[in-house]
Amino acid sequence: PLIFSASGNIDIVGYALSSNTSVTYGYWNLMVAGGNITISSKGAGGTLYGAVDFTPAVIKAGGNFTIQGSNKVAGEAVGVAGSSAIGAKYGVNLTSSASMTIAAGKVNAGTYGNINATGTISIDATATGNSGMAFNADTGNLSSGGLMTIIGRAVTGTGIVGINTTATVALSSAGGIAISGIGTVGGSTGNIAMLGGITNTGTTGTGITISSTYNTSVANVTNSGANGMRITGGAGIAAGVTTGGTITGLGTLSNTGGVMALSMAQPGASAYTLEG
Repeated sequence: PLIFSASGNIDIVGYALSSNTSVTYGYWNLMVAGGNITISSKGAGGTLYGAVDFTPAVIKAGGNFTIQGSNKVAGEAVGVAGSSAIGAKYGVNLTSSASMTIAAGKVNAGTYGNINATGTISIDATATGNSGMAFNADTGNLSSGGLMTIIGRAVTGTGIVGINTTATVALSSAGGIAISGIGTVGGSTGNIAMLGGITNTGTTGTGITISSTYNTSVANVTNSGANGMRITGGAGIAAGVTTGGTITGLGTLSNTGGVMALSMAQPGASAYTLEG
């Protein structure tokens, strides 16, 4: 594999000047850091390209793992904290491998799998192309010791998915999970479609929130955090409006801490039932 290994932090910054992907690596990429791993990126458009595209990658951060946006300053790419990684087809596309190894005698020698951080995971992604995906994950697990935040934005274009994961992608955190799909309020972009399990094992001060401005569909969701579990379709739509986003699919919901709440703007065919 292509190996990035450091006892401290790893920072990767990309800014595409033409129709291309900003930060991309082909097959078998391994990043291991004793500190934080930060990837900053902005794509330059083109319907086939994204901002961050790893297929596949194994990532292990001893601190926090962050994917954010970038800008060009005086001819150099620089990371912009609090911004979004913007691409046309994908903002962020992650495929994780089961395991990769750093040889004995090297920094961080050992075998690693999936994508995990001892601290927080924070991913902010935007897709601008029609039928794009702001955040997409096809295989592998994401886990964190601190809060896991994934935001998928649709600013322009039509048919853009906010957050998409397959059944082989599981999310787990000991510090809470916050998932947001953000499109135009009352519009038809930014939906959440997550087929893999979502689990928070934390307690005090943690919980799970999953919210989309359009439709929301999730599989099994498990929470033990005192802040409870909240799942929303049609976030931001004014009270009394009965069109727009809804909850289109629910797996098994297990909540042993705090309140569990479901909210949707557009009701189903019956006032007493949920789709899914």
